[in-house]
Amino acid sequence: MLITEHKMEQASVEAFLRSAAAQVAANDFMIMNVENLNYSYTIGHTPAVPELIISGFDTMLRMAVLGHLVGPFRERYPNRTIKYNGRNFAFRDVSEAKARHLADKAFLFYRDTQDTVRLSQIVYPDFCGKFPWDKHVHPS
Repeated sequence: MLITEHKMEQASVEAFLRSAAAQVAANDFMIMNVENLNYSYTIGHTPAVPELIISGFDTMLRMAVLGHLVGPFRERYPNRTIKYNGRNFAFRDVSEAKARHLADKAFLFYRDTQDTVRLSQIVYPDFCGKFPWDKHVHPS
């Protein structure tokens, strides 16, 4: 379910598309990992709901969080917060320009469709349960 992103030549683009299609068909979505920039995102939700992106954790934790939040996010969309494992997670839209830059393989995956790829960032609270936009947020 995890693919580590790297630059692709045309032959590997076609191989990626075949592999991604198989993974999405088998698992309903897949996770792209951008190791050198420390973030991961999903492919397989468009057009029903936005793809999800997360940063700031190690690879295995990012994968676990994405894997656990996909179902609740789909079920509750367009709700912008989800309580999971006793913690609130929020979702914020990413502009199309940033989405194209951050989730380029999602755009590649949907290149032959009319679907617009939307991206929603998972935002997690600090140790006190405060989000970045709340007052008195812990700086960690």
